[in-house]
Amino acid sequence: MYIRYFMWNFAGKQNDIQSHGSITEGQWLTGITFFDEWRLGPQTNLPTSEKNNPGRNHFYMLPFILGLIGLCISLQ
Repeated sequence: MYIRYFMWNFAGKQNDIQSHGSITEGQWLTGITFFDEWRLGPQTNLPTSEKNNPGRNHFYMLPFILGLIGLCISLQ
C-alpha cells in the first residue's frame, strides 16, 4: 500500500479510483509503455473514460530519478 502511494507521487497515477488489488483501478503508472504493459497489461485499448480521467498522469519517473540522484549526491 505504501509503495503504491509513494509511486503515485513520483512515477504517475493510473486513475483516481481506490484500488483493492485490481490492475485497472488506482495503480501507479509511469508512462513508459513497455514497463507499464509488463506490470498492468496493454494500456492502448482503454475506454475513453479511463484515458481522459483527470487523475491519470504520467511523470515518466522523472521525480523518482531526480530524487535518487539527489540522495546519491547528498550521501557523498
